[in-house]
Amino acid sequence: MTRSILFVAVAAAALLSAPAAMANSVLFSEDFTGQLDEGLFGEINAGDSFTATNGQWTISFAEDSASVDSEGAAVQDNIGTFDPFPTASAQLPGGEHFQWFEPEGPGVFRTMAVDITGFTDLTFSFDYFEIGRWDSADTSLASYSIDGGVTFNKIFNRNGETGGGSGSSDATQSLALETFSFAMSGGTSFIFSATVNTSASSEIAGLDNILLTGTAPAPIPLPASALLLLGGLAALPVMRRRRG
Repeated sequence: MTRSILFVAVAAAALLSAPAAMANSVLFSEDFTGQLDEGLFGEINAGDSFTATNGQWTISFAEDSASVDSEGAAVQDNIGTFDPFPTASAQLPGGEHFQWFEPEGPGVFRTMAVDITGFTDLTFSFDYFEIGRWDSADTSLASYSIDGGVTFNKIFNRNGETGGGSGSSDATQSLALETFSFAMSGGTSFIFSATVNTSASSEIAGLDNILLTGTAPAPIPLPASALLLLGGLAALPVMRRRRG
């Protein structure tokens, strides 16, 4: 009887310490739902910043935005969450999203730092669009870091010429909601950053459905000697009762 109890105790300890099947985990997700009208709106000044109420993303502005655009028209700079998408691009779906609306300067969107230590099979994706008259002075840059912001890896770097416009102030560029998705190697801390800088009052860019997934690290199994010790300790009370 004692041997049977000992065997069962050892088997149970082994089952408890065995690594479970690893599942893909969502490490970061942002679709801006419930965050309408969060951001920087109106004339934006150097050093202005904003942190989302959910703490998952920030906006910063490196220089004063223009009060008039390159054509002399008054501008209303807006960098934040909107709903619906611009009516000028009816092919885009509705819903809350992040948007650079005629920013007239470099507006930087950045996610919070996400701990990815030990995670494998990392996959990152997001939706992005551009509409309006983009020339060579209008730029958009997306990048990510896996070391907490020490270094950034470029995803794309576009302007009115490289992005499909002709380079003239009347070039019309349209990047209908494109999904970027790619795998990454492991790291320590993930950050996604996107910067849009425009020079006139007719350029719009936007983000939505930001997602980072990965496979969690496997638990470290107990060594065989520890399993035997656990099994023995579990059987001691039964053995004492039998002797008593």
